[in-house]
Amino acid sequence: SGMASSSAGEGGLWGALMLYATLVPTKVEALLARWERKGAAPNISRDANGTVRLPAVAYTSRNASAAIVVMPSFDAGEQLLHQRGSLASPLSSSFSYELMVAEQDAGRHYLTANISTWHINQDLLVSVNASSGQSLPVAYTVGYWNETQPVEVWLGRGENVLTFFRSSDREIAIKEVRLYKTRPVVPPPPANYTPAPEPPRQAYIEVPASTTCARTGIADIIDADECGRACGILGKKFTGPRSRANITGCFVLADGEWEGRCNFNTNRSAFCAEPPCTVLGGTGREVCIRL
Repeated sequence: SGMASSSAGEGGLWGALMLYATLVPTKVEALLARWERKGAAPNISRDANGTVRLPAVAYTSRNASAAIVVMPSFDAGEQLLHQRGSLASPLSSSFSYELMVAEQDAGRHYLTANISTWHINQDLLVSVNASSGQSLPVAYTVGYWNETQPVEVWLGRGENVLTFFRSSDREIAIKEVRLYKTRPVVPPPPANYTPAPEPPRQAYIEVPASTTCARTGIADIIDADECGRACGILGKKFTGPRSRANITGCFVLADGEWEGRCNFNTNRSAFCAEPPCTVLGGTGREVCIRL
């Protein structure tokens, strides 16, 4: 109300409140004041138990198309805001970390990520040393930080590259990635944070060059967007749709100058009559839907 209080001091209640506001910065003001100050360069560390901690902002490289921003966290430190993935070409959203591993530390690890998102149905995939991507269970966290349930990965002696990428199209924030030597007990998220059912990520298979989808009795991929998603899940670089002469649908080049590249053939009448078939000087392997 507009009534003055004898305990508010000269100027009344509102004057006292204004004085308080100028003397005690709010959390928002503190965050704004910190926004322009660049923090110390974050370091990857390993503790006495062998747990590796990778600050999300300490990535080594990123795809030129990746929509990521380094920003201060509201609580402390910094976070990586990944703004969107790509259904057609998930690897175009990728960012990577290089990690040196001593011989005694090589082997099985359990990977988690501390993430926050205010959107449902989001994903985060990881590929270790160019392996097929596997999904981290990203929960709807209502904007709070939450450590994902662990997934098993293998690290070799020497340099390892961990590449993260996405196919979903909304933001998630990532604070830290951890690699444990033994499976950690991570409390599951509350029931209302539970992820939506995962799409069948094991639904795609790269068949041997000696056969085709049709010969093995499984369906080929007839859509360029689905081809891009399949290629990303299999850890291949999708380079888009092209018209080719002698292979069907979605395919990977197994050798040659363009080894590891994944294409979608827009020529619907093309097929590989006598596999193996050569495309652009390399051996083509079809990517199929595993029913």
